[in-house]
Amino acid sequence: MTSTELRDVNQRLRDIDDQIAGTLAHVERLRIQRLDVLVDFNRERSLFNQLPPELICEIFRFALPPPNTLPHPRSAPILLTHVCRQWRNIAVSFSALWKNIVAAEILHCYHKPHLLEMLETFLIRAENTPLSVSLVQSHPTPTTSSPSMFDGSRRTQLFRLLRRTSPRWREFEIVRPLSDLPLLLLRDEPWDFPQLNKLTILLTQGTRPERNSANINMKLSNLTEAKQLREVHLIGFAPRTLLLPWWQLTKIHIENLNPSEILDTLSCATSVVEATFSVWPAAFFHLPRSAAEDILTGRPRALKSLTITGENHITPLLDHLLLYPFKKFHISFGPDNEFAPLVQFITSFPNLTDVSIAVDAAVPLPELGVCLEQMTKVQTLELSMRNGLSNTNLPRALATNPELLPALKSLTIREHVDRYHEPAIDTAVVAEMLRARWEGGKGLSEFVLVTDYMFFDQDNLMPFVDLAKAGMKIRVQSHGSAGGPFLSVHLDSTWLKA
Repeated sequence: MTSTELRDVNQRLRDIDDQIAGTLAHVERLRIQRLDVLVDFNRERSLFNQLPPELICEIFRFALPPPNTLPHPRSAPILLTHVCRQWRNIAVSFSALWKNIVAAEILHCYHKPHLLEMLETFLIRAENTPLSVSLVQSHPTPTTSSPSMFDGSRRTQLFRLLRRTSPRWREFEIVRPLSDLPLLLLRDEPWDFPQLNKLTILLTQGTRPERNSANINMKLSNLTEAKQLREVHLIGFAPRTLLLPWWQLTKIHIENLNPSEILDTLSCATSVVEATFSVWPAAFFHLPRSAAEDILTGRPRALKSLTITGENHITPLLDHLLLYPFKKFHISFGPDNEFAPLVQFITSFPNLTDVSIAVDAAVPLPELGVCLEQMTKVQTLELSMRNGLSNTNLPRALATNPELLPALKSLTIREHVDRYHEPAIDTAVVAEMLRARWEGGKGLSEFVLVTDYMFFDQDNLMPFVDLAKAGMKIRVQSHGSAGGPFLSVHLDSTWLKA
């Protein structure tokens, strides 16, 4: 083959390669076009996108980040606007997605300066929807220090933005150190709370204000103008340390109070329906005479639920509670508490229908029996303690004595059985108790047992399975071996129905 012929062959090969390359490029363009068409086709045929926009909006709620999460482009609801045009239109038009406003120093020192603009975007897209505003404490990185939210121009810029929206606030949460609170709501600033329904003040350093602190109640006096305020969640604050419209509150949850502050709060919150307190740890129970004399004599007539938790010296407080009859009572305390005040308290309120007693110690069974005898109208009962209950006479008494807890519908027992010093659990007696109390679905309908004793084996499981199939809600968690907590056995009636 001559050189001319070789050149012709090489040229034909290059032409063929060019045609192949052109064909492959055209195929790639067609593939891209096909993907675009397929995306549009799937978008139109997507079962999710065929749902009504109102339902899609409700699904979007489950994509929102946890509370107190700062706005970020990679988190909902902003991320929902980057998926497709339809999702963006739905997310932007659904104002409830943008009602949670979280602000902190990090909005000003983060390496992406557009976060403050994101906060403004939230406010714009929320339109006229009532807002939930949280002022949280940022956590600076090791290389970046966060300037204070309340100093310099940053405070002015942030607070000007938030102050403008205060008439729309439905919920207001402050998660800051105690030292920041006097700077939050200055009396000379035009804050307005016509819609504020819930107030949360959580101290981040575990401190609590005392009565002789620096006039914190005067600095937060604007909150007294919140005529719609009904619910508060506080740490360490009471009527003597925080000036609020206590008389109109219906739900209060306050942590780290001493006994006199709890009594004072119940006296001032005359409209409260649900009250939850945790008692500040103390070396001994102390109710100062001067404080007792200052406590008002008002009692909440509408109270229906009372919860008291703490470690030591909790039950002596019950002797000082002067309350009208109510329905729900939950109490949790540690070992250094006498049981007699609790017995007297239960006896004084025979109309209770929901009772929970959690004791981080062994409970004297005779005193507990006296309590149970007084619960003639209790429908929901939960008992948690450091000794056994299902291995005592309680199951047999419930099976044979219909006058004991006659209205009981739900029973929960959480126990710690000492397998070396306490008798074993008679599973047959427990099953007989459930059958006797079941009454064809008219009596006990729910039973929960959490024990560290071996409860089930191959011979005693079927009675519980039969009751579960009949309709009783049963959930049992126990050890699966007699030698110790090496295995666990779970029985849930919902599995049998499935």
